[in-house]
Amino acid sequence: MDLLSGKNGGSIDTVQALIQDGLKQVPDEYIQPPSLRPTLTIHNSSLSNQAPVIDLSEFHTNSLERIRHEVGQACREWGVFQVINHGVPTRLLEEMKDIGLKFFECPLEEKLQYACKSGSAASEGYGSRMLVKEDQIFDWRGYFDHHTLPLARRNPSRWPHHPPSYRF
Repeated sequence: MDLLSGKNGGSIDTVQALIQDGLKQVPDEYIQPPSLRPTLTIHNSSLSNQAPVIDLSEFHTNSLERIRHEVGQACREWGVFQVINHGVPTRLLEEMKDIGLKFFECPLEEKLQYACKSGSAASEGYGSRMLVKEDQIFDWRGYFDHHTLPLARRNPSRWPHHPPSYRF
């Protein structure tokens, strides 16, 4: 099985490796106990089944408090929100998403070339578990983490070479 180095030199499975090995049941370390699972509390009877939308079309100094309130409320009640009219071109967002997806479509062996360094806080690279601790419940995910700001923490040598456009 393909593994990433874990805390204290041990190994940890990537989610992709678990699936490729024919996993039939989610391992216990990925299952939250019922007492820690989120529950939906509806604070507002008019709450729809749509995630909140934060509109930045009128973003200026006078609207900062309103936006802070909307983001805070969305985080407390939903844990997620959508931002519209943010000024980032849709084409750029789509290109970024496509490039990221192309990296995750690479074979596991290729992604492991960029594996996070074990035991390193704020490590850059590919992985599926962050900040491994005893008796931790893990998220069912793979990720690629790299720093963009501050510039002093940016390390493009840890960024993937495939797809080639990832680095541009």
